[in-house]
Parts: sequence; structure tokens; C-alpha cells
Amino acid sequence: MTAIAALLASYELVDLSVPYAEELPTAFPGHPRFEHKVQSWYAPVDGPQRIASLGPYFDNWMLLDEHSGTHFDAPAHFVPPPGSGLPHAAPIGATYADDVPLAQLQGPAAVIDCRSLLTDELGTSPRVTADFVRAWEAEHGALEPGDVVLIQGGWDARYLPGADGDAYTHGPLFGRATAWPAPDADCVLHCHGRGVRFM
Repeated sequence: MTAIAALLASYELVDLSVPYAEELPTAFPGHPRFEHKVQSWYAPVDGPQRIASLGPYFDNWMLLDEHSGTHFDAPAHFVPPPGSGLPHAAPIGATYADDVPLAQLQGPAAVIDCRSLLTDELGTSPRVTADFVRAWEAEHGALEPGDVVLIQGGWDARYLPGADGDAYTHGPLFGRATAWPAPDADCVLHCHGRGVRFM
């Protein structure tokens, strides 16, 4: 066993990705939902959805909005590129996902439980403040350079297949349901000052 394999064997690696599914209620208004259809089956199939076999193999096609499921937002998602003439344009606006080093997205996880911040106020995200994070640090230890901060907002409990899953994204965005905890600017600056790698 190599030294790296031995080191990895001493850690528990947790994949936090959410599997894609057509009932996954994470499409934002105006964005297409994930679609996944059988293109070819091993042989023609009779039934309400007849599958025209293109050969003896199984194949699917997908329609996928780039912000579906588990993903991260590259700087270009919110910052316009230089030369665009748009407000707040900056060089970082030319940084796309493939430009971000993979190591920047990895590190020890610091899970900050923010479920206590959830309110009944419709369409409003309760703010995770720098003071909230400082209180968490007083109990669990200071955030360290290279940490990856994960905000536990309890949103996983709201995932419901089908139309009821609209409370996951559509309801909060349209003011019909409570919204998820989100860090305010001071919180982000505080974490950045601690050397947090990713939030």
C-alpha cells in the first residue's frame, strides 16, 4: 500500500452529491428541469412509451441546466468579464469552472449548523452573520486556513418528489415558503479573513 493510499484509508470520505432525478426540485424559475430519457433499448419495446431500438444497446439522453443538482458557482456566474461594459466587470469574471483548481474545492469540512435560524417569514433567507459564526467558533474552535465551510440549513428535510418539492426552491423564491439560511457579506468577509478555502 502506498503512503497516499494508507493516508486516505485513515479518513472517511463522504460524497455529498445529490443524484440527478427528474423529480429533483432544484430548478430555479425560468430554468429547465433535469430530463433523462431512454434513447435506445436492446430491442424494440411495446408499451405506452415505445422505445425505438437503434441497436442492441442501452443509451440515454439528458437535458441538464448547468446549475442543477450538486455544483459550485464559478466566478463567471456572477461577475461580468472585463471588456463587457457591464457594471462590476472584473478579471475574475473570465474565470470559469474549469479554471478553478480542484484543490481549491477540497479541505477539512467545518459544518456550521444554522437550522436554528429558520423562520416562518415567507420568501426571506435568514442571514448567517459573522457573530453567529464567531459563536460557533467559540464552541467548536476557530476556522482554520484551508477549511471548507458547509452551512447545514436543514434543507434536505424539505426534499419531496413531485409538485410538493416546489417548497425546495420555487416557494421560497416566489415568497410562498420560508427560505434557506444564507451568509451575509460580513460573514463571508469573516470566513475569508480566516483563510477559509470555500464556502
